[in-house]
Amino acid sequence: MAPGAWKRTERALPLVLLAAMLAGGAVLSRSQLNLINFIAIFTIAVLGMGLLLGYAGQISLGQAGFMAVGAYTTTIATTKFGLPPVAGVLLAMVACAVLAVALGRVVLRLKGYFLALATLALGEIIFVVLREWVDLTGGPSGMYNIPSLSIGGLQFDSYRSFYYLVVILTALLMLFQRNLLRSRTGRALQAIQDGEVAAESVSIDVMGYKVLAFVLSAVLAGLSGALYAHYVQFISPEGFGMVVSIELLIMIMIGSPRSIYGPALGVIVFFLSKDYLEHFLPKVFPQAGSQMVMVFFSIILILIVIFAPHGIIPAVGDLLGQRRKKAV
Repeated sequence: MAPGAWKRTERALPLVLLAAMLAGGAVLSRSQLNLINFIAIFTIAVLGMGLLLGYAGQISLGQAGFMAVGAYTTTIATTKFGLPPVAGVLLAMVACAVLAVALGRVVLRLKGYFLALATLALGEIIFVVLREWVDLTGGPSGMYNIPSLSIGGLQFDSYRSFYYLVVILTALLMLFQRNLLRSRTGRALQAIQDGEVAAESVSIDVMGYKVLAFVLSAVLAGLSGALYAHYVQFISPEGFGMVVSIELLIMIMIGSPRSIYGPALGVIVFFLSKDYLEHFLPKVFPQAGSQMVMVFFSIILILIVIFAPHGIIPAVGDLLGQRRKKAV
């Protein structure tokens, strides 16, 4: 295929995939719709994580904490104060943005493992507050009767209607992120990832852009958590613990931190693999229980960090490219 033809195909591919997804919504079963809905919800959170890790070069293990803030903010707003769900979702995104701005310049002064530990601690603090503040959050028992999402006269109270909402929303967010990374802001973030000292030498506000990436990542995580709350209609602190943050990190590393479509591919591979392993591993290790699945994924994460730090999918692409060169 000629280079020009490939570029046209690459530009048209997202539209073709979106059209196929929208058309497929009419024939998919309830279980398939439910799986894709969860994939889309978590893809939104992983998109934010990819922006922070892949382009700003900052690792965060507190994404589940921001998801929790988003989920509980919209839940409290709609169940305790009677706000409409769409207002609750917007308020959740604002709450995550405010929290990220307040903490960003402090947390992002740390680097490497210290930053990872700080964000992990942040997530754990949020988890403890949600579990102990019983009067506001319901404590370990969680919060029930969360209203389904509605926008104007449109009700997204079924698997299929919610499917159309999250598929279109995820596609729009991927398009937004692609345009952002092609802008001056995106080029500055990539320069920071390549080298902070070099970026500062050309008058790039390194801390400012790192905080911006941190805020955008938190907002997307908050949006993901709010959508999760209105979809499941029940939340508890255990749904946003440290394990969820690690799962999000695994998802982004399976795909690619520096790819627009990598996060979605990583989430798809993770969910399909997890579903299979939850049925397969208990047969091999009957005494281990469901925790064996997380042990398996933790080992996979360690191997990815060592052998494929840019993600499994790019590593496979590089390997295939090397084989083609040898064949020629």
